[in-house]
Amino acid sequence: AYFVEQVRKYQYIQSCLKALNKTITFVIAPGKHSVLPEYLPDTHTYEPDRDSSNYNVLVKLFHEEEINYLDLNKYYLELKDTVAYPLFAKSGIHWTRQASAYALDTIADYLEWLNMENYPDLIIRKPEIEKPEVCDIDIYRTMNIFQAWDEVGLYSCNFAVDTIYDKKPKVLVVSDSFYDAPFQARIPKILFHQDSEYWYYNKRAKMNTGRTIPKKSAQEIVERCDHIIIMMTMVNIRGMGWHILDDLEVYFKSVNEQ
Repeated sequence: AYFVEQVRKYQYIQSCLKALNKTITFVIAPGKHSVLPEYLPDTHTYEPDRDSSNYNVLVKLFHEEEINYLDLNKYYLELKDTVAYPLFAKSGIHWTRQASAYALDTIADYLEWLNMENYPDLIIRKPEIEKPEVCDIDIYRTMNIFQAWDEVGLYSCNFAVDTIYDKKPKVLVVSDSFYDAPFQARIPKILFHQDSEYWYYNKRAKMNTGRTIPKKSAQEIVERCDHIIIMMTMVNIRGMGWHILDDLEVYFKSVNEQ
């Protein structure tokens, strides 16, 4: 019942935004436990095909109600045996910078398709093996281990933008910490308009430049943004945007009742 109600809100907001030539997209980020379950100990089983899981219930509702969404968890499951770089580091809970770069490029392509627009493409230059990024060692840093971590094969890379198309969309991303990796790599600054924003768990707001700013009202969001992206990994799916849907629903109902 909870997800049915959340999807109803989402569908209403999606319809209202579509009338304004704007979009909202739900992105399911890949979880390490779901993409790489073969590395879990036998005492921690994972059952991805269980029909009653939050993930499967929500994806089924999205499909039935024609909700805009990207299932990067499914995509990375299909991708993991075909890529030459790790999607997750052994010592990290978040995806690697390289994996997050391909995710942001995929999201940008999806926004192009939704709005039938041409946006700049991300150019991911040849990766090099370097020291781990922060997102690669966040588990290790909590383990109180004095020995330096020596994991090899982690890739860092530089990014550029294809300037054939210069129109950059104004995007609001409401996400959990999985957006930190591309944000810290300044990938949104390359792909999206400088006035785009990142709201961490719908609480702390930052500009694409990294500057902390006050959160905007629902009205300001709708007026300023071309796209709204709600992104969360599977363990946070029940959060459903951390009340951003409630705020947008209240705003659109007040407008439509006038």
